[in-house]
Amino acid sequence: MSKEQLDCLPFRYPTTVFLIDDSADFLYNFSFQLDEDQPVRTFTSPHKALEVLLEERVDPRLERRNFVLEHKQHYGHPTLEHVIGLDLSAIYLQMYRQKRFAEPSVVIVDYQMEEMNGLDVCRRLVDTPIKRILLTGQADATTAVTAFNDGLIDRFVYKNLPNTLELINSYIRELEYQYFRDASSILIRALSAETPSLLQDAGFIEFFRGYRRQHQICEHYLVANPSGFLMLDRHARARLMLVMTEEELDIQRRVASDEGAPMELLDALRDGDRLPFFHAGDGFYRQGLVDWEAALHPARRLRGETNNYLYAVLDDTTPYNTAAGTVPSLVDYLDHDANGR
Repeated sequence: MSKEQLDCLPFRYPTTVFLIDDSADFLYNFSFQLDEDQPVRTFTSPHKALEVLLEERVDPRLERRNFVLEHKQHYGHPTLEHVIGLDLSAIYLQMYRQKRFAEPSVVIVDYQMEEMNGLDVCRRLVDTPIKRILLTGQADATTAVTAFNDGLIDRFVYKNLPNTLELINSYIRELEYQYFRDASSILIRALSAETPSLLQDAGFIEFFRGYRRQHQICEHYLVANPSGFLMLDRHARARLMLVMTEEELDIQRRVASDEGAPMELLDALRDGDRLPFFHAGDGFYRQGLVDWEAALHPARRLRGETNNYLYAVLDDTTPYNTAAGTVPSLVDYLDHDANGR
């Protein structure tokens, strides 16, 4: 299993790669060989790059983004009940931040530069969450290996090999994943503290990665009540994937029964071929809901490694307010706001 399969990240969105090399021609040619949807900024001056990096860096960890709140009691929902002190609703609110795409997550820097060598640049970034790739010649291999072993850099790549670009693209994906993995480690531990979590279920992870690739999903956010993922493509077109275990669906049925739901609804929830999304309330059926049939969505079954799941994908993302123009899109950012290419 690859590193990217170890966890299903609670949230992820495209971030910016910084390229630093004192050769303008190299920067121009290299940046256009990266993924077309990869935000990139290029710098011929390492001093200027550091100035921008240290000004625009963010700490992506949950506890530094005001996700930690006093514990709230959530009726009958185990996913929320064991996330003590974390407000999961704050996760998806990140999608309204246009500057999320500008976050520097990975720096690629040449070792041999006149103004400042690449290791000095990396040394200035060690205490930041930014991941560091050193471009070097084979003659400097010993220096690069030592820097890697000392934790000064995260990867190094020989600059003029035939597979340099392939390695760089692979390392960008791997290190951006690690950037968000570090950011969400508290949440992953909290969600897995008492019961197995889909975030660490290899069967679900493989399915979700494949779904994102097939439908060109470039960002996703864990949501709750009911549990699942809010997903966006490069145009900020949104889908909602509901994901429940049979036990969670049974909680939905028991809450509905306590609220006096019609027998037809209780039978539908017991059959397990439809998942509920009662977005008009708090995620559960509440007494007096008339149009309950509209809240049920065809479900498919998924066999995981630690659990079996039911999932449904909805184009209706109410109440997350993803109407056109509401959520800044990656396409608009690349067209109008990104610098460097």
